[in-house]
Amino acid sequence: MTFSMVRLGLETIDELDCDTLVAYHFAEDRPLKRLAGVVDWRMNGWLSKQVVHGLASGRARDMLLTPGKAQFPVSRLLMVGLGTRSEFSADLYRSVCLSTLRTLIRLPSQRFAIEIPGGDEVNLVPRQAMEMWLTAYHQTIVSLGMEVQVTFVGTQEEIEDWKDPLTRFEKQYGGELGAF
Repeated sequence: MTFSMVRLGLETIDELDCDTLVAYHFAEDRPLKRLAGVVDWRMNGWLSKQVVHGLASGRARDMLLTPGKAQFPVSRLLMVGLGTRSEFSADLYRSVCLSTLRTLIRLPSQRFAIEIPGGDEVNLVPRQAMEMWLTAYHQTIVSLGMEVQVTFVGTQEEIEDWKDPLTRFEKQYGGELGAF
């Protein structure tokens, strides 16, 4: 397994080396925010149209899998709903992580990029969100012995918070923390 991290931005998503990009969104997000918003911008509002037409509701664990578009450098985009901000919790996030990773296994995806929701808007510290994601990753990907490359997309502050849990995980289970 190989982990790397990149800062959220138009420049960095254009250079992602992955077969699948995972973007989370809340049901009430209009316009889309964070990674989903950046991807929507790059795709000329195509994701917003899917939300408006009800194809990406944002309900917890609701997923929309779509091929990448010409103006976007990934083969597949997976939009995953987080529910509403008022219902979002650590337990819900654990469930969403497991659902997302199980879907990535079924695709299959060998190289994916994913954002880890965290911070004030979800009352979840980025380090805690990463630790929860890594637990789900261990229960799914690692337990199956799969070799995958994961690129985490986040703000500079989030990336700094993620370094310790990722380093501990890699020491415990093997792997390599790439450049960030």
